[in-house]
Amino acid sequence: LSMANTGSRNSGGSQFFINTVHNKYLDWHTGGSSKHPVFAKVIKGEDVIRKIENTRTNHADAPLTPVKMISATIKGSGAATQSQAKTQKVDSKKPVAEFKTTEGSFKIEFYSDVMPYTSAAIIDLVKTGFYDGLHFHRVIKNFMIQFGCPHSKNANSDRAGTGGPAPNTPFKGLDGTSHRRLSDGCIKDEHKGKISNKPYTLSMANTGSRNSGGSQFFINTVHNKYLDYFTGGSSKHPVFAHVTEGKDVVMKIGNTRTDGGDKPLKPIKVIKAQMV
Repeated sequence: LSMANTGSRNSGGSQFFINTVHNKYLDWHTGGSSKHPVFAKVIKGEDVIRKIENTRTNHADAPLTPVKMISATIKGSGAATQSQAKTQKVDSKKPVAEFKTTEGSFKIEFYSDVMPYTSAAIIDLVKTGFYDGLHFHRVIKNFMIQFGCPHSKNANSDRAGTGGPAPNTPFKGLDGTSHRRLSDGCIKDEHKGKISNKPYTLSMANTGSRNSGGSQFFINTVHNKYLDYFTGGSSKHPVFAHVTEGKDVVMKIGNTRTDGGDKPLKPIKVIKAQMV
């Protein structure tokens, strides 16, 4: 969701629009004339958004069949009166992690509400220092950047991309429930939420087989929707988080020069990963 405006400074009010494609030319930080700041995202009801988008319109783009907003309410912390809303703070309470790399830092927010199991497994690895000192071992421009293999502690290791957590290691769910990784160190596939592999989302890397994701993940730098587990294709990579800060760092990594095996020519190391 992005603020609509007249094109002049400070001209946004109550109107907003919902992007149905990636309209990056509207970003205020691209240097163009259009400057529309994004302030929220749709988390449920994408089918409704598509239905509205596909409605027939007249020559002025107004729907031929009126589409009315019956009610808009705040959920999660209870309804607020107008006076309460002035002081009410929004707290998503979603876990956030920061990755400090040799190219700069970026922060991610976990989709813990719809991907609690996967989020908990990755958060456990962050908290235990598993990711500290590892390198991005696979970078493909206009596709994604991949990270999280323990063998990548040696940036030149031929085994980078083949490893994961130790077998049968325990971790706590976000609700305190005890879990244990599988006999090969992987976790079970969590196919929930139907979150697409859009730019700056984090998705579980796997071998293509069921329940083969462990510690490795990739950050999409373009919309790789064919990787969505719910599209019916052979690739099934569930999204569990998204980048909230440091997108320029992600793109800097994504544009680094690589060798014939997609390994960065200049090693890119995660110095420290931590919950914030």
